[in-house]
Amino acid sequence: MPGRADYIHHLADLLAGDSGEVPKDATILDIGTGANLIYPLIGAHGYGWRFTGSEINPQAFASAQAIINGNPGLTRQIRLRRQKESQAIFHGVIHKNETYDATLCNPPFHDSAESARAGASASAATSDSAPKVASILAVNSRSYGAKGAK
Repeated sequence: MPGRADYIHHLADLLAGDSGEVPKDATILDIGTGANLIYPLIGAHGYGWRFTGSEINPQAFASAQAIINGNPGLTRQIRLRRQKESQAIFHGVIHKNETYDATLCNPPFHDSAESARAGASASAATSDSAPKVASILAVNSRSYGAKGAK
């Protein structure tokens, strides 16, 4: 879990920009949020951010929804959207007039560079023709650097 927290802290640094002030009102899209909502839980608790988590796996979605339902305070900070089309990452997840300060997805975690190369080689050897989705951490152009800007 420390690696996951580090990922969120890195995002906080990116959102803080030159001002050094981490925004308290950031909205984050977590693509493939998973069964445990790890990034939304860390970001909501640690920074007060609001998350939309998308998930394609119905069991993972149900588990994530159960976590939210079992913790009523989370309903204000985390919402889920079920993605049913594997080739349409954002379609149906981002609604008209919605904006996000950042988009993230779970990167692969490896113990070493050698392990990462081995994983990539194995993945390439067993892959089909489906397009690959790279791990992303993207911050939009909203400016947090200027005093009072948002």
